[in-house]
Amino acid sequence: MQVPDSQSTPTSPIAGSPQEKLGASSLAEVFGYYGSSEFNIMALVRKLVPENDSPDATDIAIPGETALEVRKTLDSMLSRPILDFLVRYFVTKVNWFASAVTDNQVLYPPWFLRQYQRWWNLDHLSSVADLEFTILFLRVCHYASHFLPSPAYTIDSIKGVGLADIRKSCEEAINTLAPICTRLDPQGSLIRVQHVTFASLVFKGMGRMNAFWEQLSYATRVAQQIGLHSDTVTWSSRADELDKEMGRRMFCNLYVWDRYVTPTTLPLLMVIQA
Repeated sequence: MQVPDSQSTPTSPIAGSPQEKLGASSLAEVFGYYGSSEFNIMALVRKLVPENDSPDATDIAIPGETALEVRKTLDSMLSRPILDFLVRYFVTKVNWFASAVTDNQVLYPPWFLRQYQRWWNLDHLSSVADLEFTILFLRVCHYASHFLPSPAYTIDSIKGVGLADIRKSCEEAINTLAPICTRLDPQGSLIRVQHVTFASLVFKGMGRMNAFWEQLSYATRVAQQIGLHSDTVTWSSRADELDKEMGRRMFCNLYVWDRYVTPTTLPLLMVIQA
């Protein structure tokens, strides 16, 4: 399992002039109902009159006025050889070590590497889903950097760039792109749950438990908004069995972490217990 070759580094992709396609608030939200609940009046209405697939992140284009900001952010990102190194280090070292310690995995490595390869092969970023995945692999790189230096890699820089500068660059790009994704797609997606979870794990590793709880709470809220807590979740027609299995495992991880953190941190997370 290898990270794509970084000898020929393509320019960071971004759409030129996409059409704006912002999703309107759901009927449930307009009337103050919790959209993913199975126990309110809107849930009964949905059973009687099934809804069509709601637009997911792949359907939401990047507006023209936002494209320049995104392009500027991508152009300032770390070079591909540095990102490739950190992605490779995460997959071969960090992911397996973390799963052995905590008995869980946030990402399925073959899927993640395929999507990472696809990202670099894109001519441009055309949707919120592309931006969300950008944040995801930047979160992964940021998380992996906290496991360096290590016995196998004893220097505190990668390709001549210090680890502190690498973390700062990742944070700056994420802090610009994440609000854009939230603005264009308030509901969120499985990838958003994943990258927010990595943010929480960074804080956990730093011993900042309040910040860890806040990010974990946010990840749980997004998971509930997209229905991961429900056995009857309505998946997009594009979702395959791998997407569904990753969603189930992700929510199980959130539940386990919630049980871990609630004895020591208040207030309790609002995780629905089936």
